[in-house]
Amino acid sequence: MQREKQPLGLFLTLEPPTRGIVREALDAGDYESAFWKRRYPRVQIVTVDDLLQGKRPNLPPMGTAFAQAPLEQERADQLTLGG
Repeated sequence: MQREKQPLGLFLTLEPPTRGIVREALDAGDYESAFWKRRYPRVQIVTVDDLLQGKRPNLPPMGTAFAQAPLEQERADQLTLGG
């Protein structure tokens, strides 16, 4: 996280985390979002089994990195086949 200069990290694992990994995640502390005015654990651990059971990490809402193109309107002057 420090090398990539990111405030949060997500550790996805196939196996349940060890006590040492859980301790490291807790020791990383919290991230406080000034925009959302909420605190989030800096490092979160989620197993694949957690995801399959519907558990999701506690992350701030994120927007898309891509601009959305405007929807195309149906043209009223469209011709029909054979006409």
